[in-house]
Amino acid sequence: MRKVYFSLLLSLFALVATRTNAQGLFMSIDAITKNGTQLKNHQNEVELSSIQYGIESEASFVKGTGAAVGKPTFSALTLTKFYDISSTALIDKMVTGVAIPKVDVNFYDRENRISYRIQLEDVFVTSYQTSSTGTCEGGCPGLQESISFVFKRYSIFDTKNQAETLQQKFSFDISTGRKF
Repeated sequence: MRKVYFSLLLSLFALVATRTNAQGLFMSIDAITKNGTQLKNHQNEVELSSIQYGIESEASFVKGTGAAVGKPTFSALTLTKFYDISSTALIDKMVTGVAIPKVDVNFYDRENRISYRIQLEDVFVTSYQTSSTGTCEGGCPGLQESISFVFKRYSIFDTKNQAETLQQKFSFDISTGRKF
């Protein structure tokens, strides 16, 4: 019986620890996400469920000379979120082919401070997908969206410094293939 209670206690601790260490994930796009949520300190953002992106370089191995690495390739940044105030504006940007000047993806810590930011510039929407469940017990979460962006400039900001202020750590211009 002690093992059962101990297991339940450990499970509860793991659940609480996971919830208290979770970060908030939000997107900000001037004019598109204005008044996006009613959440305090996030009025001009929309909440995200997840993001995914990557950077790759081709590698080659030639006998006698060792490894070589080619030009980096940035994949599209894909995010998931629920249908919100930004949805139709993002669809409009995609079907008209109009660039979005800047997209910020902000990661918030437990104190609701930005701890990490991905900033994209000269952004194009390249994919818009939706999914939903028709019926479910207890209510359905609503229309889930998956949206992909390609971009010309990519920057990372974080607060890993003594002042704990948001500072630019890395920037890359994909069109020129150079850091800036």
